[in-house]
Amino acid sequence: YPVNYCFAFADHAVLPRFTPLEPQLTEVEMTWLVHPQAEAGRDYDPERLTWLWRVTTDQDAKIVEDNQAGVNSRAYQPGPYSNTEPLLTRFTNWYLSQITARAG
Repeated sequence: YPVNYCFAFADHAVLPRFTPLEPQLTEVEMTWLVHPQAEAGRDYDPERLTWLWRVTTDQDAKIVEDNQAGVNSRAYQPGPYSNTEPLLTRFTNWYLSQITARAG
């Protein structure tokens, strides 16, 4: 943690990183890896390389913000995680430990 996956393509890779800062604030960092000798504007177009990630990350942010608004509502009642998705429990435990450690 906090890197939990990598997307590898023929000519580049993308590493998303999500770092919890506060109970309702997470830093998102996207890192694009290209060949060390590749030159922007000559070997690749940064706009073409990143456009899909910008669009989907903006959409994902909206979904997460809407979900958080629901969780913050008075009507919200948490339920159990599905037993078929044990990584959710593992991630939640890690996330809570990070928040607790930062709160000190």
